[in-house]
Amino acid sequence: MMYVREQGRLFVIASNNGAAVDPAWYRNLLADPHVTVEVPGDEFPATATPLEGDDYAGVWTRVKEKFPFFAEHEKRAGDRKIPVVALAKAE
Repeated sequence: MMYVREQGRLFVIASNNGAAVDPAWYRNLLADPHVTVEVPGDEFPATATPLEGDDYAGVWTRVKEKFPFFAEHEKRAGDRKIPVVALAKAE
């Protein structure tokens, strides 16, 4: 799964390649937000939290600027708002 590091935070994007429905893994995170993050050189427990409001808008805009294919996914998704999920290291 692709992840995005942005302003010291780690995110995953539930674009589902622009499908009209959220990916199953996103629905699983809503049911249980406790995850294990595995990135090159690091592994840690984390909590997955979907972004909302201004935080969502800012991060989503910057992600689309860095990775324009997400803008295409957004167009294909139609009315579905593509979730952006923050993965915060559990303490």
